[in-house]
Amino acid sequence: MRYDDDNENNERPRVAPGRVRFDDKGNSVWVPPRYRVPRTALELVKDEPHPVRPAENPKGALVGYNPYESGMLSKDKRRKTDLRALSQWIELRKRVESEK
Repeated sequence: MRYDDDNENNERPRVAPGRVRFDDKGNSVWVPPRYRVPRTALELVKDEPHPVRPAENPKGALVGYNPYESGMLSKDKRRKTDLRALSQWIELRKRVESEK
């Protein structure tokens, strides 16, 4: 690393620019400078949920999403369809039609 001796107030070291190297075929290749970055330990942090919930907007899903006035979109609270009961009903209906 090179330091800028002309400016005493400059605390940050100056790094030499990259260099031009030549590969096996003779082509020039730019090699950027290597910066030394201190390695620090990384850790996961659990964020707590935001204390204020946004206001619900029941029209948002019907009209469209406007980020400036939408708030939180309400979810449909429909019951799930019981597919097993539906298939039994279809089979029963087919039996009734075949007996006619």
